[in-house]
Amino acid sequence: MCKEYIKEVYLSPQIDALIRSVRPEHLQNDLRQEMALALLTIDCDKISEIWASNGLTGYTIKIITNMAFSVTSPFYKKFRKNEYENAIAYLRSLLTLPELDQRLAKIANERLIEKYGEDELQAHESILFNKYVELRSCKKVADYFNIPEKHVKDVIKKTKKELKTLCISQY
Repeated sequence: MCKEYIKEVYLSPQIDALIRSVRPEHLQNDLRQEMALALLTIDCDKISEIWASNGLTGYTIKIITNMAFSVTSPFYKKFRKNEYENAIAYLRSLLTLPELDQRLAKIANERLIEKYGEDELQAHESILFNKYVELRSCKKVADYFNIPEKHVKDVIKKTKKELKTLCISQY
């Protein structure tokens, strides 16, 4: 009997309208199938209970909403995340990044090496800044070292200012 309930919800005009509102369009059929799979994995007694209380459509709407719009849902990870990553990669390919003056890069790099050898605080700043250059995100650096993001932001801001001042004075 559960399969009949699921079939009825699957063909419901409300569910169809909700799924057709999801963009991009080519994910709509995948979303419908994933919704059906999610319902089929639920215990039949629970489906019957929800159906008896006239709540299966609402329950299914919640499932679809979570799948389509939550960044932690398996549907997002399986289908939508790739869409966003492809879009970001495409936009980045269109950007022309400024060329870095090699003399300035050398000055900054030498200072970071010096900082590493001065004392623990300077070495800490140098290590965080080098990891920031590698990961390009204060949050990723904070997660990598398991330290507060605010601390990383403060150190990066201070080090950038120091390197900028040094490069201006040496140039």
